[in-house]
Amino acid sequence: MNNILLIIDVQQGFQRNQETQLNAKKIEALVKLNLFDKIISTKFINNSDLPYYKWLHWPRLFNAPDTNLLDILNDKSDYIIEKHYYNCERNSFINTLKLCNDNEMPTSVFICGTDTDCCVQINATTLFELGIHPLVLVDYCASNGGIESHKAGLTVMRRTLGAKHLIHGDINSKEQIADICAKLED
Repeated sequence: MNNILLIIDVQQGFQRNQETQLNAKKIEALVKLNLFDKIISTKFINNSDLPYYKWLHWPRLFNAPDTNLLDILNDKSDYIIEKHYYNCERNSFINTLKLCNDNEMPTSVFICGTDTDCCVQINATTLFELGIHPLVLVDYCASNGGIESHKAGLTVMRRTLGAKHLIHGDINSKEQIADICAKLED
């Protein structure tokens, strides 16, 4: 079983406040530790046909530099999934998860990124619905809606995914990752 880290939308255009900027630096430091066997990064790309632009009048993340991932994610990600919605396209997502785990569905995936209350929450829920433990690294998530939006996302995930899937604190070692996974069997 490979330890997989799913990094959601850590792109230049989503680093718009102090929390998301600091979170990008924390994720960069986490990736540099080389604690995970596989890393998947998602990359949101907006366009004028999508509801984000048509209905919400949100003109961001159409192209570079807004859509650019952190440089380290381009270098260290085993897979980069481009997406046009909050969620990854389901079949492609499943195939990528299997590719990261010797063609088997993983039993758990660590997840972090931007925005806690939108894409992180929705992708964590997808993992949950696929029967995969979504291990949300709370201290490696942030929201462009600010701390209140971040907290709201955590509240919803605590209710929908269960508190055991919200992992608090810094991640510093492979042993810590193994301990987190071992507790899932309780």
